[in-house]
Amino acid sequence: MNIPTLKYQSQAVAKLYFIAAMCLFTAQILFGIMLGLQYVIGDLFFPYIPFNIARMVHTNLLIVWLLFGFMGAAYYMVPEESETELWTPALARCLVLGFPGRRRWPPSWATCWCPTPRWPNGPATICWPPWAASSSSSPCRPKSAS
Repeated sequence: MNIPTLKYQSQAVAKLYFIAAMCLFTAQILFGIMLGLQYVIGDLFFPYIPFNIARMVHTNLLIVWLLFGFMGAAYYMVPEESETELWTPALARCLVLGFPGRRRWPPSWATCWCPTPRWPNGPATICWPPWAASSSSSPCRPKSAS
C-alpha cells in the first residue's frame, strides 16, 4: 500500500487549519443541539448560557470554521499552484494558533471617529491610523477657538 505524501513540506500547515475547522464545527454542532434543547425545554441552561448568547456563539462558530477551512485549503493549494514552498510556514502556524486568542475585533485603537462631525463642511472623517488625530493638520483634530 502506497501512502501519498505531500509534494511540498509547507502544505503540512493546512493540516492545522483543517483540525481547527473540524473542532470548531463540532463545537457549532454541540451549541446547535444545546440551542434546540433549550428551545424545546425552555430554561434548560438559562442561568449559565442565555439563549441569545448561545445563538450568537453558534452563528460565529459557523463563520469561523468556514474561514479556517478556506484558509487551510488556500495553504494547501498555494504551494501546489505556485510550484514553490511557502515563504514562512512558521507565520501560518502562528496565525492558526493565535487566532482563537483574540478577545475582540476590531481592537479599541483600530478606528476613531471625529469627536464632532462637521456636517456643514462635509461628512465626518474617519481617523486612521489612530496617531493621525495627534497631528496638528489632521481633519480629525477639533478646531481650536481663535
